[in-house]
Amino acid sequence: MKKLLVVIAAALMSSGLFAQAAGNWVAYSDEEGNGGSSTAVATENNGTVNFSGTVTTQYQYGYAGIRTDDASFIEALKSAKGIKLTVKGDGKKYSVRVETTDRPDYCFHQFTFPTSGSNKTFEIPFTRLTQEPWGKAAKFDPSKIKTVSIHTVGQPIPQYSLDIVKLELLK
Repeated sequence: MKKLLVVIAAALMSSGLFAQAAGNWVAYSDEEGNGGSSTAVATENNGTVNFSGTVTTQYQYGYAGIRTDDASFIEALKSAKGIKLTVKGDGKKYSVRVETTDRPDYCFHQFTFPTSGSNKTFEIPFTRLTQEPWGKAAKFDPSKIKTVSIHTVGQPIPQYSLDIVKLELLK
């Protein structure tokens, strides 16, 4: 049985989005931009983090995601070669974004991955990250990492559910 650890934030996060937290993960969506997407985050007893909800087209670019800015993980990630991510999904695509302080235009570097109903592990060296298709192109600089997020891809999505089984450093 899932142990739901959903906490509604009393204030908007620095990004201006309504957020919920579970452990070191914070969920966000287009809800504060008058979008209709929803998101929830929960932690199971075994540590797996589930992120689920819906993505609508009420906001021009409907979205939902979760992020971690756990200080010790982020600091260690700056000297790693990348990320090792184990997920169990719903057959939809998601992206893992490595967000840096030098991208004020949200044009982050990311890796898009497919999911299935069984665990799948992705080893993602920083060299495999590609920049989002807007904003000014910039070289990825690991020393400027501020957070890691996992984001839905596309819209509308009537229902999504992704389990983050493990997020590790790729050494």
